[in-house]
Amino acid sequence: MKLSVPRASRFGLAFWGVFAAIVAQGDEWKATDWPKADRLFHSDRRWLGADAAFSVPLGGDRVLWLFGDTFVGDGVVKRAKSAFIRNSIAVQHGLDPAHAAINFYWRASLQGPDSYFPGEGMTWLWPLHGLVRDGALTLFFMRVVKSDEGLGFNVTGTTVKRCANLAESPSAWKFKTANFGDAPAGLDLIYGVAVLVEDGFVLAYCVAVPGVHEAYLLRWRADKFDRGELGAPEWWDGTRYTPQRELSGAPAAVLPHAATEFSVHRLPDGRYVQVQSLGFGATDISLRFAPRPEGPWSAPEPAYRPRESRERDAFVYAGKAHPELKGAPLIVTYAANNLDPEKLLDSKTLYYPRFVRLEPKSSR
Repeated sequence: MKLSVPRASRFGLAFWGVFAAIVAQGDEWKATDWPKADRLFHSDRRWLGADAAFSVPLGGDRVLWLFGDTFVGDGVVKRAKSAFIRNSIAVQHGLDPAHAAINFYWRASLQGPDSYFPGEGMTWLWPLHGLVRDGALTLFFMRVVKSDEGLGFNVTGTTVKRCANLAESPSAWKFKTANFGDAPAGLDLIYGVAVLVEDGFVLAYCVAVPGVHEAYLLRWRADKFDRGELGAPEWWDGTRYTPQRELSGAPAAVLPHAATEFSVHRLPDGRYVQVQSLGFGATDISLRFAPRPEGPWSAPEPAYRPRESRERDAFVYAGKAHPELKGAPLIVTYAANNLDPEKLLDSKTLYYPRFVRLEPKSSR
C-alpha cells in the first residue's frame, strides 16, 4: 500500500512563513485536551483512523461525521495490513461526545472496504461541509485526481451531493449529484468549506486552490438551495452581494490566508468565530472573530498547541469547531500525523481526530 501525505498538510506546506508574520497572540480562551471524548473515535476496532472530521447535525441527537482518507481493517489486523479508502462517515448518537455512541460506515467491494462516496472514474472525493434543510442533506466535496507533479494530486473542482432518505440507515442512503455552476472568471475554488444559514440565505465559504487560499463568500436564497438550484449564487463583493452574472471581476476575499478546512459559526455573544489550523508542521489551532460572516475578520489568534506539535516530524491540520456538540462552550477537533510513515502505521493514537474543549477565560 502506498501512503500519501494527507491533504490539509500538503495544501498548507508553502504558507507557514506567511502565517507566522500575521498571527496575533490571543488569550481570550482556555483550551484543554478532552481524552474522554477522544474515545468516541476508537470505539470500532475496524475503523483505524481518518482525517478531515467535518460534522453536520442531522436533527435530534444525531450528528453526521465526514472523514477523508481512512484506514479500515477487520478488527484484528493493524494499519499496515488494513485498507486505505478515500472517505468514510459515521453517525453519532448523543450530542456530548464524551458520552455518545457512534456507528461508522463505508462501502464494500470485491477487493474489500471501499469509500462510502464512490469516486468518479480516476477522480476521488474528499468531504467538506454541508447541512440539512427540509429533511434533505446537502454535502460538498473536493474532486481530486492523482498527479505525478507538485504535491501528488490536483483538485479539479467541487461536487455537491444531496440525500433525501435520511430516515433510513446510512447504509441505505441514496445520493444524487446536484447541478452546480462554474466559479467566477479567474478563480479555481473549492466550495462549501464552511456552510451556514443566515436570514433566509444559505452561505458558503469557498477557498482558492492553489495559492495562499483566500476565502470568498457566496450565498443562495434558501428556497432555491432547497430545490437544488445552485448554479446562480450571489457573491460578496466587499460592499454587497452581487449576482455572479453581474460581477465585473473576482469577488472580494473575506479571509486572507485561510485553510482548505475550517469552520465558521455564530457565538452566543453575537460574534462569528472562524477556527482553523495555522500552516504546516508543528502547528497551532487558531481563532478569528468578526461581527458578521462577511467580516471584517481579526487576525488569527493561537488558542491551542496540540501535544503532537511537540513531536519530531509532526504535522497537525484540519482544525475546526463543531457548534452542534455539547460539553463545552467551544468544541474543536484536529487531525495529527507524522512525516515518518512507520510512526503512523504503528501508532494507536495518531490519525484519530482529537477533541479540544475551549472556554472563555472571562465573561464578555
